[in-house]
Amino acid sequence: QRQMCIRDSVDRVPEFSGKNVMPLMTHEGSGLGRSMQDINRICKGAVIKTGLAVHGADASKSEQTVTKWAKESLNV
Repeated sequence: QRQMCIRDSVDRVPEFSGKNVMPLMTHEGSGLGRSMQDINRICKGAVIKTGLAVHGADASKSEQTVTKWAKESLNV
């Protein structure tokens, strides 16, 4: 099911060359799991940034963490 979720998201972008991919996901204990490997395989040619896994129970209070990660990923 994980791959299907990733596939559903990337099917809308047929070409990844030169695009930034910033993996952000929630989890319940698995962290990023195999998601980074799957994303690297599916998003050929993309610049894959460091992923961020937020524990589901902490998602509602993770705005600062996500904002900091996004700014660092984009070098802002």
